Amino acid sequence: MPISVHLLSNDDYEFTTMDEQAILAEVEPTEPEVRALLPGLRGRLNLVVTTGDGVIPETGEVGFAASPDVVNWKVDPTRGVADVARQHLRHMLFHEFHHCVRLIRIPSYYTQDWYGGSVFEGLATVFEREAGRTPPYGDYPEDEIESWAEELFAQPVDHTFNHWKFQHPDGRRWISYRVGTWLVDRAVERSRRSAADLVWETTPVIVKLAGLDYHPVTTPAT
Repeated sequence: MPISVHLLSNDDYEFTTMDEQAILAEVEPTEPEVRALLPGLRGRLNLVVTTGDGVIPETGEVGFAASPDVVNWKVDPTRGVADVARQHLRHMLFHEFHHCVRLIRIPSYYTQDWYGGSVFEGLATVFEREAGRTPPYGDYPEDEIESWAEELFAQPVDHTFNHWKFQHPDGRRWISYRVGTWLVDRAVERSRRSAADLVWETTPVIVKLAGLDYHPVTTPAT
């Protein structure tokens, strides 16, 4: 299998045989399924599984593409590792494997502005939906999302990113993810190309396909 699974137990939790079996049961069929859609995936991949808190409350887990060939996945063990794997691991792999491919083209994502970051997450979230899950960070309010986008892209590039990405002081969550998902939905609809087809396209191309005219702000907002 062109993906190696590494279960890293710690002092608080030791993975069980049932955990390992549940994880492998999701990984083994999902990797070739995604590879057929994203042939740009590296030949050898690694999934590193850990436990702890700091996960998405709605799902009990969180994934992170550390590089083009490494995905980290953290699970809250109080939710049941095997149960969480059965419910969410396949969807997480769709999302993070899309990131893995795009990171080959755009390795400096985490130093980019909202412009690139929102599209990066939006593409992976739309691709994740193809696995059958609309994640909470991809569920956007139709009547508000365009004003959210205008607000987000008006921010200077050196502005604090985390509260736009995760939890805004006004209570909104995942603004950047949701704006990116909306933007990519527009690009997919207008271009008739899938999120997998768009994985190699630059951010400006995807924004143009969406019929929008957003550009990163390079000076502080007034």
